[in-house]
Amino acid sequence: MDAETRGVVVDAISGFIAGAACTLVFQPLDTILVRQQYVGTTTMESAVAVLKRGGNLALWRGATPLIALVPFQNALLMVGYGAGQRWGERHTTETSAVFVGGCAGGLAQSFVASPFELAKVRRQLFGPPPYDWRLATRGLHATFHRDVIPHGVWFWVYDRCKRTYGDDGMATMASGAVAAAVAWVVGYPADVLKTRIQGSPQSMSLTQASRDLLKREPPGVVNAVRALYRGLGLKLLRAVPSSAVNFSVYEWTKRRLEGVV
Repeated sequence: MDAETRGVVVDAISGFIAGAACTLVFQPLDTILVRQQYVGTTTMESAVAVLKRGGNLALWRGATPLIALVPFQNALLMVGYGAGQRWGERHTTETSAVFVGGCAGGLAQSFVASPFELAKVRRQLFGPPPYDWRLATRGLHATFHRDVIPHGVWFWVYDRCKRTYGDDGMATMASGAVAAAVAWVVGYPADVLKTRIQGSPQSMSLTQASRDLLKREPPGVVNAVRALYRGLGLKLLRAVPSSAVNFSVYEWTKRRLEGVV
């Protein structure tokens, strides 16, 4: 097995295991967040509404597509990152290569994430409807906006933090946490619009989704920003520890595999 193939295999296995480790733990927060983004209520109001509608198990509504998706999606992300980084190292600077790798990984996993998240969002909002997979690309353009540049930021910040603070266990977790916080500040508005597009009964562009969201808000820049970042606190509550665990498990698994594969 040549070095390039070995790198792809190691990235795929490490990413898959890391994704599996993060999946089930954070599903309740994701269910509440989706309702908050779509309906526009507070975190507490969204949680109460979910529990009233289906009890404790309702917090795990949409878990089935997520369980099927996240490990594979994370493996694809890491393979894309590794391939993009190796390409970047040959054609750009070392620092830029990390950003390029992150963007490549984000782009690669978007094609898998978007249709599965469509199923998850609609199940979390409306229960188990009959799915029309002809609509599987709905929200893909918003997913690109959410996943490509923000993933470049995610990996770049993680790399900068790791170089500054080291790569032992706690430093890796802290670097992953900081990277997630910064990346979601960049990508969160697109995530809000993606949820609205995928929850809508008809197809919508990003511009239409933005107008539909903002017409429900009082006029003014502050209110517009507030609407586009509604639910960010809950997203960070989920994403920051998830990123910390993800990078820690990924790095740990990768170190173990590099001496075996």
